[in-house]
Amino acid sequence: MKLKQVQSEFSKAIIHGLSPTPDSGLTESRLNIYANSVEAIHINALSIIFPVFKKFTGDSFFNRIVMDFLKHNTYEFKSLEKIGKDFIAATNNNEALNNYFFYQDLMRLENCIHNLQFAYSDENRPVSQSELSEKSPDNLRFTNRQNVELISIDKNATSIWDAHQQETVDTLSTDTPETSYYLIEKLDSEVSINELDKDIFLASQQLFDGANFERLCEIHGVEIASQSLTMALQKNHLSILN
Repeated sequence: MKLKQVQSEFSKAIIHGLSPTPDSGLTESRLNIYANSVEAIHINALSIIFPVFKKFTGDSFFNRIVMDFLKHNTYEFKSLEKIGKDFIAATNNNEALNNYFFYQDLMRLENCIHNLQFAYSDENRPVSQSELSEKSPDNLRFTNRQNVELISIDKNATSIWDAHQQETVDTLSTDTPETSYYLIEKLDSEVSINELDKDIFLASQQLFDGANFERLCEIHGVEIASQSLTMALQKNHLSILN
């Protein structure tokens, strides 16, 4: 059997628990060693990304859904950013979590925070005052830098996350579902969560997606557009699109 075929057999056996063909030369005892290692790596990686979700669900349940994720998803371990996103999708409609309407939003929040904490250095420099002076800001198109994200989630998710930071997550109580709007930013080595007014959030979202100031004014009015652009410029959240 060619090396590529052996590698394919190995991957199927380790990730999906399929039995290798006899001529692959892969023994059950050898595969078990590697399988246990792969499982431990994924559990550890996902525990780093989702510590609050893990604490909320408990170690045993968390480990079980990680195992289920590995068995039922064609997956290659490429980056923590990818594994976090894929894991959230894989837990969607998990019957055991149906009573917790906010759990996917909690996972989205944790994944967003983790990605900002460990983001690569941003090559997009912030907009300078000279650039704004030289060009008409009305027609400039922007994008957000890697130190900031916008996210709309249920307020219970942020309450749980906050409780975990204060080590009070075990005394959890939840309220009626309520969508809230947040700007999450990394300043130096710290990540902060800032709640926004819905109109400011929507205008900022369009600003990050490349809408110019003139277009923002048409959609949201001059006051909301001005507040959104001013906030983003003051916090160095924007780069100019080429």
